[in-house]
Amino acid sequence: MSTNEQSKGNLTQKQARQRRIDWMNCPTNQLQELFYSCRVQEGLIERHRAIAYYLPQATRDSKDWEEVVAHSKEIKGFSVCMGCKAADKKDELNNSSMFAPFLVIKMDKQEYYFDLQCDFEVDIFSSNGAVSNNLDVPITRQTALHFIQAWCECSYSDLAAAFEGKVGLRKKLILQEKGKEWFGKPFYLHETRRVHSYSFQADVENIVPASSSFLYVVMGIGQPHTATDHPFAFRPIILTQPLDPSQNNSGSGAYEFSRPCPPKCSDT
Repeated sequence: MSTNEQSKGNLTQKQARQRRIDWMNCPTNQLQELFYSCRVQEGLIERHRAIAYYLPQATRDSKDWEEVVAHSKEIKGFSVCMGCKAADKKDELNNSSMFAPFLVIKMDKQEYYFDLQCDFEVDIFSSNGAVSNNLDVPITRQTALHFIQAWCECSYSDLAAAFEGKVGLRKKLILQEKGKEWFGKPFYLHETRRVHSYSFQADVENIVPASSSFLYVVMGIGQPHTATDHPFAFRPIILTQPLDPSQNNSGSGAYEFSRPCPPKCSDT
């Protein structure tokens, strides 16, 4: 962001930057611990895996979010960014750090940073499908449930791998001989990288106006596709209304088509 641009939201640019740094610096063998929290239930200590993160009602009622909704057609970038921070509950039951994703929304001379909160008791399902709209969305309820179920069933040891993948990086070959240099043709070398963020720019005009009463980012896992610039198994799903598992038509309020960074980082 240039010096002429300003930031708004319930998260400062400095806080967002620190979350990104802590996420990238987290060792791979510790990454999976970010998604767990312990709870005491009926005298037993239970470990729970995070499934969804939400935009709180207080944030959706704020002046900054109202500005975003009012100018949704002017949004140049809408991303779910990976991050981590010190745990909210610091006691003997919980880890010292936790996964802390956030939204970054870009306009011409304005950036907004919004914190997403985790709720291990969250109910993302509708028992009767009473909440509905007429949006034409890319994925059905059953497709969303497939990704969510894959996250829930993923083994503890495989969680971290969902956030890392092989990314094709454009390199330039340099050869040296007898003090002279010959520059070879550019080539692509695949290296393992960790995902920074996911851009939902293509669906932003549907997502933002429909978010007044419900906005969740749900954890999902799918198949990585290096050839189509989606090398990561992790697939965040944005919900603008509860899922009704009994239905499988469009209008589900579920959005999954996104552009991960890397390799596509121009709008994140």
